[in-house]
Amino acid sequence: MRRSPEFSEPAERLAAFGALRDRQAAALSGLASHWGRATAMAPPHLSVRKVTAWMAEAEQLAAAWGQEWREHLTHMRESEDELDARSAELLEALREEVQVGAGGVSTG
Repeated sequence: MRRSPEFSEPAERLAAFGALRDRQAAALSGLASHWGRATAMAPPHLSVRKVTAWMAEAEQLAAAWGQEWREHLTHMRESEDELDARSAELLEALREEVQVGAGGVSTG
């Protein structure tokens, strides 16, 4: 059975999920790499300057991912709203079609 494109997940939405997944993997990789560099701060190379710089970079990486995630989430919510509106339009059109086909009076 073939699905109607009107009732399938839109390609742009699937692409957005893919982009989010890819960016999430990249952010995780960046954070893991950063955590791996923490060993460079072990004695005898430990210094306040190195620890402070490492912490600042960790905070920046986390903040950047948080901002990017919020932007993706906003886009996904907007897409969801558009999808809801489109599905409501299609449902109303289907109801009218069924009603007219059954000999009823159109509501439009």
